Amino acid sequence: MYVDILLLAELTTGPKHGYEIKKNIQNRLGENFELNHNTLYPALRRFENMGAITKKIHKQVGKPNRNMYDITETGEEIFSEMLREFPEKIATNNAEFLVRI
Repeated sequence: MYVDILLLAELTTGPKHGYEIKKNIQNRLGENFELNHNTLYPALRRFENMGAITKKIHKQVGKPNRNMYDITETGEEIFSEMLREFPEKIATNNAEFLVRI
């Protein structure tokens, strides 16, 4: 659950591509936390299917296209609800504790 909160929190500051989301989250939580592609991209797809985020293709010249993700109003509501429901008992390790505060 806390990865979902981190992902949505990252998008509240504006649209980002997947690598940028991953890099920012890892920078905040330190080297002991690793957000891998097998966690990040399925979560992004799930949130997109829920209508919590949108994905737009950003075309780049001479480089592969990038998927840019942005939070929707529905996503902001889901994010707020997740924060309200995130009890201290769930924060069992340092990364989860940092999310809580």
